Amino acid sequence: MSVPEDTEPAADSKWVKKCACFVTVLGSVLLLLVVAGVLLWYFLSSRWCASGITCGDGGQCISASMWCDGVMHCAAGEDEAQCFRLYGSRSQLQAYSRQRGGWKPVCAEGWNNNFGMLACEQLGYDRETYVASGEMTSFSDDYMQLDFGSDPNTPLQQNLISSESCYANRVVMLRCIECGVRDIPPRSRIVGGEIASEGAWPWQVSLWVGGEHQCGGSIITPDWIVTAAHCLLLYNLPGDWTVYAGYLDQYEMLKNKGSSVSRLLSYTYDSSTNNNDVALMKLSQPLNMSDTVKPVCLPNVGQDLCRPQGMLDFRLGCHS
Repeated sequence: MSVPEDTEPAADSKWVKKCACFVTVLGSVLLLLVVAGVLLWYFLSSRWCASGITCGDGGQCISASMWCDGVMHCAAGEDEAQCFRLYGSRSQLQAYSRQRGGWKPVCAEGWNNNFGMLACEQLGYDRETYVASGEMTSFSDDYMQLDFGSDPNTPLQQNLISSESCYANRVVMLRCIECGVRDIPPRSRIVGGEIASEGAWPWQVSLWVGGEHQCGGSIITPDWIVTAAHCLLLYNLPGDWTVYAGYLDQYEMLKNKGSSVSRLLSYTYDSSTNNNDVALMKLSQPLNMSDTVKPVCLPNVGQDLCRPQGMLDFRLGCHS
């Protein structure tokens, strides 16, 4: 009996099919292993950095023990940012305690203006704008205190230690810039287009594009202007903008040069909800402060804007 001529090719065909199926299954298994590996890496890395901070470049994870130690472990210094803040209407200085995992008042014992200037500098202000340090009474279960032999020429974080007590419960108040002060009080609130007096609103600036006023802004330091983020939607290059400070009349602005802008910072503004509608402009050259050019005060964490220093509420959006 002779073997059909197509018997061997059929066997070969079955072998090829089995081989192809095996390769497909193997490829699927390898793909699943790769995906599982990626997910496992992500899970472990996320858990590993759950109590830390990931550097902004997506690189290394900095553990909590390295926060606010005066050493920049992240290239952009994220681990040393936000280590200090001013709290409440009296501008109490608070430092972040990595041991306690929270914000603590800074004890005034051993404090002086050298440390005050250092703190303001680390808060983002220039030493030239420093005003003064003061003291106030504050009761806490934990403080941050200057260590023995502290050096104002080193990062302030390196000089502070946790303490359960503070002499007389006196803690630091800090004024980093002379702000919110006007030599000429306003005659009244601006209602119905009433003309403001020169110097009544010395922090108000006019922001121009192409020879025309586009938006308003406020001076927060000699170098920085705060404005609305929606103003930058159409004009998002620093060279688009010119800042006029100390003027009331637009005709006067046309006759003067104004200040150029070197940098724009716009945060996560949502045009559909108007959330985070805030932006910053850095000037090419600092403004010269005068009777008609002065910074406004930024609100501190924990400050009641509706009833500042016990004043009666007269502001929109506040409820008595």
